[in-house]
Amino acid sequence: MADVNSIILTGRLTKDGELLEMTNGKKFLKLSIASNRTITRKDEKGENVYESKPLFIDVLVFNSVEYLSKNAQKGKPLTVQGILDTKNWEKD
Repeated sequence: MADVNSIILTGRLTKDGELLEMTNGKKFLKLSIASNRTITRKDEKGENVYESKPLFIDVLVFNSVEYLSKNAQKGKPLTVQGILDTKNWEKD
């Protein structure tokens, strides 16, 4: 079976999109999406308590950046589909 790297994210923009340009002249859009997950837990009385747990995801867009940059304002809902790539770093 072949490996597949595909992801769909839905959330709200945490800030306005930032249109940037690479050294080769190609433009891309830098976004940040917040997606909330509701967690249910029991309190000391045994009753259900619902908590919202946000997940913040940085997104880079390489297609349709001119159109999206004009419409990517903080708070707007957005769904993106693409591939997942992670970055790791060590604290100095």
